[in-house]
Amino acid sequence: MKKKIKQQRGLGLWARFLHAWPTSTIGLRTAHRHEPDWRALRMFHARLRYYLNAQVAGVDRVVSEFTEDAKDKWRQRFNEVEAMMQPGGYLHDISDAASKLMENAARIAALLHHLGEDEGNITTDTLERAYVIAWFHITEFKRIHSAECQIPQWVMDCQALERYLVRLCQECWAYQAPGASTCMSIPLNEVFRKGPVRDHGRFAIAINQLVLHNKVTITFGPNRKRMLNLMPLHFQANAIAS
Repeated sequence: MKKKIKQQRGLGLWARFLHAWPTSTIGLRTAHRHEPDWRALRMFHARLRYYLNAQVAGVDRVVSEFTEDAKDKWRQRFNEVEAMMQPGGYLHDISDAASKLMENAARIAALLHHLGEDEGNITTDTLERAYVIAWFHITEFKRIHSAECQIPQWVMDCQALERYLVRLCQECWAYQAPGASTCMSIPLNEVFRKGPVRDHGRFAIAINQLVLHNKVTITFGPNRKRMLNLMPLHFQANAIAS
């Protein structure tokens, strides 16, 4: 897969698409008593159905143009993007996609213009809204494909392990009496068996990082069993914030 991605990027194919990989919202979705208002979505679907059902055979192509103000704004944005592709700039490592950014923004602006049934030429306001959409996807492209944005495995393991420990704290403190101690000691082997990091080497690295950052300590309990002690101030604050 990585080899194919590299080949397609070399051909400039992927630069012509809008990339996104949003974070999952599983666990954050909640049900509310009042039904949401879907009027805008119904209008959007109606417009899409209109275009899908339209007879395009024999219809002359419509050329959409920017207003003079929108042209000036497009040139300004183009120059800003071009400057960010210089060595050391924010977009220098994804210049293939960045070079198509304003082209994609113009296409999105045309789509917004026609879907909204706007009259006349494409306005600066429409272009700016299109630019926001295009910019979101270029940041997603950088996050997904740029080597600079790739998170090391040990960092991801530390984050996953810390989230797991915070959840344990929330469950524990939910059943504690008011004023009870918030210090927790958990058998280290139990964290390994039930936690999110199951590789011995990666688990050891993640635990060592948490120790170095004074988030946990390791002591010996009965029968020389190693215990993972959570620092109350750190984990209590994170459990409440979560």
